[in-house]
Amino acid sequence: MLAVFCYDPEVYAHTVLDGAAHGAQALATALQRLTRDLADRGVQLLVTSGSWQEVIPDLAAAADVRRVLAEDEVESGARARDGVAAYLRLGLQGDAEESGAELASLVEQHSRPAHPSGCFPAIFSRALTLGALSRRRVAAQARAVLADPAAAGRQGLWRLRRQNRTAKAHVALAAVEASDFHLEMARAREDREVHGARLGHWRWRGTLTDYLVAGDPSAPAILLVHGFGAFGEHWRGNVAALARAGYAVYAPTLPGYGRSEKQALPYGQDLWTSFLCEFVVHVVRQPVTVVGNSIGGFVAASLAGDHPSLVHGLVLVNSAGKVEPGYVAPEKTYSDVAQSGSPLLSPTLINLVSSGLFGLLKGNVKRQLKQLYPSAPERADAWLAAEIVRAATDPGSKGVFTSVFYLQKPRPLNHLVAEMYGGPVLVLQVVMLEAGHCPHDEVPEEFNARLLEWMEGLEPAGTARAGALPAII
Repeated sequence: MLAVFCYDPEVYAHTVLDGAAHGAQALATALQRLTRDLADRGVQLLVTSGSWQEVIPDLAAAADVRRVLAEDEVESGARARDGVAAYLRLGLQGDAEESGAELASLVEQHSRPAHPSGCFPAIFSRALTLGALSRRRVAAQARAVLADPAAAGRQGLWRLRRQNRTAKAHVALAAVEASDFHLEMARAREDREVHGARLGHWRWRGTLTDYLVAGDPSAPAILLVHGFGAFGEHWRGNVAALARAGYAVYAPTLPGYGRSEKQALPYGQDLWTSFLCEFVVHVVRQPVTVVGNSIGGFVAASLAGDHPSLVHGLVLVNSAGKVEPGYVAPEKTYSDVAQSGSPLLSPTLINLVSSGLFGLLKGNVKRQLKQLYPSAPERADAWLAAEIVRAATDPGSKGVFTSVFYLQKPRPLNHLVAEMYGGPVLVLQVVMLEAGHCPHDEVPEEFNARLLEWMEGLEPAGTARAGALPAII
């Protein structure tokens, strides 16, 4: 098979216009990367120029090519492409018969008050990830809707439908642009050595996330879960030290935080618990001692409670969550109860409040960090503040923050830990380590020593809990 890229000046003229040097450079870089990727698969990429209608037939004849496949045919996701077109039509025709009853049902299912635009990534992210649907094609379809001149001067119901359709186009365009942004950022950082660990990336249900990993993968595993507003590298002072002590250490960034993608999803303890569960099964591939700070502690406790066979030990570090003595679990499943609640404020008011708070918090990161590090304020350094601020400027970051207002009612910690999990637990609070809210980063040496001392008393992994893992896989 021969792959051909034809540089058609009429198609790509915008890349060489004055002020568009970055576009030409980006195209050259993309072609270099594509050449390497195809070479790894035993396929040669030929780069040529001219009108493709003239170049391709002549090339096919000279090379005795039996069949020429255009990009349209190579993309196997015809159903996905048709689905995007139908998704963009929903706001115009407004009927399930025209755009498909199944698609209309999916849009309704995934459109929630916290993320009214969440339907696009929820429906199409898998097709985009697998390559069955190209980001460029989605962007072209969305831009065509936004540039449609037929919208001018229309009124009434047609105008309302047009506004709905335009909103969907904006969402689709933002989704593919954000996906490209995070993909390029990940490519620039993949396998980089940071904080004595290797930086890796993993896609969870189409969402790109990163994680730190260090140590022998066959050694007992430790899973480190960061808190609200943080990221995997917040465990910078722990990963390498714990690995040197004989453990395989993993510190993932939860979806919506740090340098992970921030798609329009129903963020909350359920989503993050599902993420951790699948991360353990697919990446770690053995039961873990899970260590969680702040809201990460609550998510770690949820992982232990919902999936005890995956958790060898649980460590809560200034964990979020309440203790409710005498709590009785409802007869309905937790998910049914959690989804039945609704916020006290209207979506419009929530959006206004969250926008104000988000801007306020983003502008005071350095001062807030100093307050969280009372014993060692120098650890709240410029790098940490810059990473938090950088994440807050990512596409979709405000939507993640808005999700806080729609969090489900949490189960009590005592119910998760004592009744659902029932395994070994270590609780580290502020008074025990003489540090602030994030002792693992503020006083890492003391924190590591306390954690390792406790872990030495754990029974070796490989007992009944570990044996249950293959059944979950």
